[in-house]
Amino acid sequence: MSAPLPFREFAAVCLPPGRRDGCLCMLAAYFDDSGTHGTSKVVVLGGVFGNQFQWEYFSELWKRKLDNPCPGKLPLRRFHMTDCQNSQHEFAGWKRHETDFLVRELGQIVLKCGLWGYAAAVSRADWDDLITGDVRRMIGDAEGFCIRNVYIRTLRWARQFGGDKNIAFVFDSRPHREKENTRVFDIFQWFQDNQQQNPQLVSATFASSYKILPLQAADLVAWEFYQHVLRILAQPDGNIELAPRKEFDHLLKGRISFGIATRAVVEKIARMSAESNQDFVKRAGDYIEAANPSLADLFGTELPP
Repeated sequence: MSAPLPFREFAAVCLPPGRRDGCLCMLAAYFDDSGTHGTSKVVVLGGVFGNQFQWEYFSELWKRKLDNPCPGKLPLRRFHMTDCQNSQHEFAGWKRHETDFLVRELGQIVLKCGLWGYAAAVSRADWDDLITGDVRRMIGDAEGFCIRNVYIRTLRWARQFGGDKNIAFVFDSRPHREKENTRVFDIFQWFQDNQQQNPQLVSATFASSYKILPLQAADLVAWEFYQHVLRILAQPDGNIELAPRKEFDHLLKGRISFGIATRAVVEKIARMSAESNQDFVKRAGDYIEAANPSLADLFGTELPP
């Protein structure tokens, strides 16, 4: 297994040739999923974002922790939350206090680096019940909705706090989702360019967490939030104020936020979509599904240069 890529080397790959000006100014956002298996009651996409200096510091600290994860334990090739919590694969033989120790240490790295983060969740049953037809083609299934949501939230963060002019999005590699995700990226990129807003979206990459260390932090955030939402749904009243488990609470002491699309939220999305221009809704669905999509067909011929 090859070593993880240093952030600067990865950024040089992400930036288009015309933007490799010798001064690396790029934000990067990394996302992973949880609960995307077909039997899951809730779907989550969670991630972390920051600037190049934060990511360089993060990579140094994270790699050091993988090399020495816990007293008496061998180095890890990769941190994976499901494996860690179930003491399987690289974590075979780990005791609960040892896995809890490592999760706490890794969460502290996220906080120490000042990284921001966001996780989105939606009830699969509510989404499937209420979002149908052309609206579903446009805004996706439950996972597709989460993808669109994290783009919106990350760009909002970047405008308010990011400072840099470029942003790269990196998602854990799931080949069957790449087509739709790329289409969604192209739409958000068009809007940013058309409105001449920073940051400019420079790339959407799909990578392995073995190679890209920040995806391991995204996995931690997504898993913790998934468990939190499952606990909420298990409550008779669905109380979203339910106290999080201690490790998720630890992450929330930093800059991690989250959003849960309850049934009431999904109902509002369905109403707003029904009141939208239905011709555009259909064209947007066609664009997402097309083999060779055209932004001109979606938005008209007045495209930015």
